[in-house]
Amino acid sequence: MEFDAFFKCMNKSFKRSFLDAAAWEGRFIAEGYKSALVKNVKSQKHKEGGKGFDEWKPLNRAYAARKEKLGVDNRTLIATGKYLEEISVRLPRVDGEKVTYIVEPSKKAVAGQKTSDFTYGQLSVVLERGSVSRSIPPRPHWGPTGAEFANRYSEFAEKLQRRFIKDFDGKIKDCLSR
Repeated sequence: MEFDAFFKCMNKSFKRSFLDAAAWEGRFIAEGYKSALVKNVKSQKHKEGGKGFDEWKPLNRAYAARKEKLGVDNRTLIATGKYLEEISVRLPRVDGEKVTYIVEPSKKAVAGQKTSDFTYGQLSVVLERGSVSRSIPPRPHWGPTGAEFANRYSEFAEKLQRRFIKDFDGKIKDCLSR
C-alpha cells in the first residue's frame, strides 16, 4: 500500500472511530442523565438544596389540598408524572466531528392547560427557576443533576477514550491489510 493511500485510510478511520465512540458514549451519558434526573425528582433528592442551589419551598397549602382532592401524587414536581414522561434524549444531528445529544422536555403543549401554547419545555424553565407572576417558587432539578454529572466528566472521558482506541485499533489493522 502506498503511503498516501495508507494515510487517507488512517485519517478516515480516525474520524469514523471518534464519531462512533462519541455517538455510543454520548448516548450512554445522555440516557444516564435523563435517568438520574427522573430518579432525583421522584426521590425528591434536591429538595434540601445544596451545592449552590436553593432549597425547595414546601407546596403552598391550597395547592397541596388541591393535589390531595384530585388524588394525584403529593410529591413536589410530580402530580400525574406526565412532566417526567415527556423528557427525552435525542441526537439532533452530527456536525462534522461533533456529536451532541440533547436531554430535554417535549415541545408538546402541557396537558390540561388553559392555553395550548405552553409547552413542557417552558414548564421545565418555570419549575427550575420559579415564576413570580404565577407564585411558583424555584424547584431546581436540571441544574443539580447536571452538577452531579459534571463531577463525572473524567469517568466519561476515559470510557470514550477506551471505546475510541478499541475501534481505531481494528480500523488500523484494516488499513494495513490493504
